[in-house]
Amino acid sequence: MSKRIEFKKSTKLKIAARSGYRCAFLNCDRATAGPGATADEPSITGEAAHIWSAAEGGPRGQGGLTESDLCRPQNGIWLCRTHAKMVDEKRGAHFPAALLMSYRDLHEARIAREQQGIARRMAWLDRVTVARSAVFEPLAQMTLAKVTLVIGGNASGRTALCEWISAFERPELLERWRIGKRFSPLRIELKLFDPAEQSIGLGIDAERRIYFEVNDVGVAYNPFPFRPIWLRDDRFNPMPDNDDDWIASSLGIDSYVVGNVLKEVSEDSDAFTKNPRIEVDDEGHRRIRAHNRDALDLPLRVFSTGERGRLLVDVAIALARTSSRFVPTILLLDGFITSFDSENLRTVAARLASAENQFQSVLFRVAHRDEDALHLLSPAWQMVHLRGRETNVKIEVEGLTSGIARSS
Repeated sequence: MSKRIEFKKSTKLKIAARSGYRCAFLNCDRATAGPGATADEPSITGEAAHIWSAAEGGPRGQGGLTESDLCRPQNGIWLCRTHAKMVDEKRGAHFPAALLMSYRDLHEARIAREQQGIARRMAWLDRVTVARSAVFEPLAQMTLAKVTLVIGGNASGRTALCEWISAFERPELLERWRIGKRFSPLRIELKLFDPAEQSIGLGIDAERRIYFEVNDVGVAYNPFPFRPIWLRDDRFNPMPDNDDDWIASSLGIDSYVVGNVLKEVSEDSDAFTKNPRIEVDDEGHRRIRAHNRDALDLPLRVFSTGERGRLLVDVAIALARTSSRFVPTILLLDGFITSFDSENLRTVAARLASAENQFQSVLFRVAHRDEDALHLLSPAWQMVHLRGRETNVKIEVEGLTSGIARSS
């Protein structure tokens, strides 16, 4: 029998305290500490559950972690007894490590805000269902963690997913799907918890009208405060006269916002790009300068394609970080990370998974020969594969069976 690597008592107490002695399973929040059988005894009904398994061959495996890593608080999640048992059923196949880390981080962020007396609506985007479209097979589903890596080839619907998710805030993005010659009715559903379970739908009917629904009831628009931030892959498009216009176009924001966000990037010690700022040249054009990875202070226009991509990722993360302080936010990075090497991928995954960031992220990557090695780069992301080409693309979520209900 393999050795079990148990948490120390002090570690269990840390995990429980960080969770507020409440179950961190999505939409549970059950109290696990209270009065005991006698007046001087407490009753503890929660468990410090392992995310990566305490033993070789256990649920979810051990993810290549060392023995010291496996017994750290970072490998634990505080759960009620019901959910502690549920997450380990079928060897943890329905609850991958990345998903449990996401549940824990969301719950701990909510506890921290309650402790600080900060009133901000916390929500979690749990699942995207493409019920009907011209791209995916019917009822295709994608379950989302805090960081989700989506891998697909050309014409596999990567950009379509970005457009459809973003359209819940910006319906005008559906226009090309509404007026195209190859028109087909469309219906997309988002399941979210805020903390109650909610279903939001949008689509285009047979008469080419855009519609919204909340819990299957028709509404005029999406009333939920939910902000998608979509970073398009515009690295290869011609640069406009003003550099900030290029960044604004890539993110769908106003140009005046760019200068403010660059200030936040300059204060981020983890950013790829250092000291980005806007300067006006002799012809009155707004130019961006920054220090690249080699600490060279260069104008944006001489940056390599990779350096431009890293700057845009820095800006997108800064935008999402600000947005998530006030409304639930999801960051969609479309295509950029395909050109990132292993070091940059690992760095991006760690930044996005950080407890400091209270937003979800979806990274879209073109299918590559080394995709099997991506498992080793970060245990923090949930991996999703888009199989096939339009018009019958399948969505496969690693470790999950499509359509599984995860509520108790």
